[in-house]
Amino acid sequence: MRKLTPFVLALIPALYLATLAQSTIFGDPTEYTYVAHALGVAHPPGYAFITLIGKLYQTLIPFGTPAWRMHLVGVTAGTIAALSIYGIVRHLTHSQIAALFGAFLIATSANYWQHSIHANPHIITVAFIALYLYTLTRWGQIETRDRDRDRELSPPRPRLGGKTTTNPTQKNGWLYTCCLAVGIGVTHHPLTVFAVPACALFIIVTRPRILLQWKTIVLCILCGLSGLLVWLYFPLRAPALIGTQFDRQMDTLNGFLDVVLARNLTGNLWAFGWSVTAQWQR
Repeated sequence: MRKLTPFVLALIPALYLATLAQSTIFGDPTEYTYVAHALGVAHPPGYAFITLIGKLYQTLIPFGTPAWRMHLVGVTAGTIAALSIYGIVRHLTHSQIAALFGAFLIATSANYWQHSIHANPHIITVAFIALYLYTLTRWGQIETRDRDRDRELSPPRPRLGGKTTTNPTQKNGWLYTCCLAVGIGVTHHPLTVFAVPACALFIIVTRPRILLQWKTIVLCILCGLSGLLVWLYFPLRAPALIGTQFDRQMDTLNGFLDVVLARNLTGNLWAFGWSVTAQWQR
């Protein structure tokens, strides 16, 4: 079964490719396609990540229309998220069948499938969250396994640092990867930041002594900050966009914050009226 798993999982992107949108789609997907093609700026929060990735796809893929190439970003994100789900279930249950079932259950659900076959940022958000969970699952499992082995080897004398049965660089690699993904994910959409407290809590509960390991903490912060470098696209590109339809004054701090924090969209909440029912539904 294990040898067949890669071929079975390959059915997920094959399914998406077979049902992929072939042309432009009315609404935001067309905006993302055009913005990536022109290296402009989409509506707040700007979507720097999907713009750069979309431009990469439109440039490097030698066939298909720009819209079709842009839709492939959705295929990639949907596949990555489904594979992450497979990995999470596989490592938690040690069951190949359960992992495949979980991956296909999500991958073929109506809403998920729909968002995996055209250009949109929502499936990319799902992919980032799935990556957070997968990398933390791998890190947490190794950490728990090593801690249990340490207790078996020297139960009477638990030490602050503890004995390590796994290369620290290899073990923390999953943690640093998660922090990098968190940083990039925030540049994709700031709402992903709401996952950060849960991730931090999981890390502290799994390894309480990490609060005293300042080197690890600093490296985690640096990895997260390096992911934020994607945001440099806005101020670097802003001078070339002055006077165009993409001019959002992002060469200024206020203009930059208006876009990435979607500050000028807050009024939309009140377009639904002041009734309690309307606001609670929002």
